[in-house]
Amino acid sequence: MNGTLARRLWLAAFILLCCVGALYDVWKIRDWGDKLSPVDAYSEANALREVDGFRAQGFWRDAGLGNVLFGPRYPDEGFPTTTGEELEHTLTPSGVYTHYPPGPEYLLYLAEAVLGPEPVSRLRLLPIALGAAATTFFGLSVRRRFGAVAGWLVMLVSLTVVPFSDAYTSIHEFGYALALLLVEIGVAIGRNRLRWPFLLLGFLQGWLSFDQIFLVVLTPLAVELSLPVITPGYDPRWRLAMERCFVAGLGFTFAHLLHFVEVWAYFGSLSAAIADFKDSARWRAANETDMVNGWSGTVIANLGHYFFSRQPFALHLEYYTLHSFRFLRLTLGPAWLLVALGFLAVAVSRIRSGLAAFNLLGRWVLMGLIGVVASSGWYVAMPAHAHHHINLMYRHTILCFELWAIFLAVQAAGPIETWLSGWTGRTSAPTASTA
Repeated sequence: MNGTLARRLWLAAFILLCCVGALYDVWKIRDWGDKLSPVDAYSEANALREVDGFRAQGFWRDAGLGNVLFGPRYPDEGFPTTTGEELEHTLTPSGVYTHYPPGPEYLLYLAEAVLGPEPVSRLRLLPIALGAAATTFFGLSVRRRFGAVAGWLVMLVSLTVVPFSDAYTSIHEFGYALALLLVEIGVAIGRNRLRWPFLLLGFLQGWLSFDQIFLVVLTPLAVELSLPVITPGYDPRWRLAMERCFVAGLGFTFAHLLHFVEVWAYFGSLSAAIADFKDSARWRAANETDMVNGWSGTVIANLGHYFFSRQPFALHLEYYTLHSFRFLRLTLGPAWLLVALGFLAVAVSRIRSGLAAFNLLGRWVLMGLIGVVASSGWYVAMPAHAHHHINLMYRHTILCFELWAIFLAVQAAGPIETWLSGWTGRTSAPTASTA
């Protein structure tokens, strides 16, 4: 086969692989109709009612903020089912939601304007399409930086975890947050010196949520810390990484300043808007309902759950895969430990290559630390919120997982490429460079 044609075919196959998760999502929602996604049915119901209010009452009725109690849709989901202190600290008496920025609602409003309000399943095509594009960009970025084999391995491993097979079905925050994070990782691992994409990505993530703040700001630094661990000899670009962190944080902050202006306009009082934001922050950080033995106890409980869980190996697959990050049914802590034990066994059993294996083990330990710290900011800063929203916040560990996946893929790529080169000497199979 012509070499150029072979390369193009393998590239097309790789892009198709990157889109498998999104294609699976399309197949999965084919008969959903108006069914809500299990990713976050609560927020979806709220958002759909908010957009109903925008369409019926005008977009600027409440200064661009949505009313989550508007209309009759999904009466058994979302804020209509919430009572007590949580409701008091979350909504205005009329049902206007002032806390998280309204980016998901605006995207939903746009999707309804283009695709129509029903069925809801059709509206999911927007996050699915953006997710497919973002995942492809991420995969191609890994491929360009670390080679074709590493790219294939990272994407194959990524497709085994739940976020790549369900996140893009969500019409709320997490339908878009994963896509934006993958783009940010992809830009950060490139050989470019770009800064402006991080400003834009920070703004977009900020317009979606509060909780992505640490992922958005720390990703450029986490990637730069990881690169010399993944490929020894790499000369880190610390200044560039810090500048990227700064502009990402700047974009995120600007989005929230705009949202704050909305809230200020809604209340008609600066002091009322500040008081509302302070109350929200206190409630998410340390409300008594979701605290476990104080701040430190809740943080420890969060880290224990998100990286180990009460069921490190998922026996009840459906429940535990929706409430903790799983790779081959293992939570990230046991998965990391299993790899570490494998490196240690190799180091002990092979005297000649033991030093190299111990070096690999040390780098794996460092990768573990980088990944855990980069993904855990929200669990530490807002422990009550992280403890309450386990089914959503576990998705923050995708950054940790992808850094680990890239590390392992790059280590495995060398031996695989050597094997492929030897194999192609005897057959007409594609070489590592074309694969």
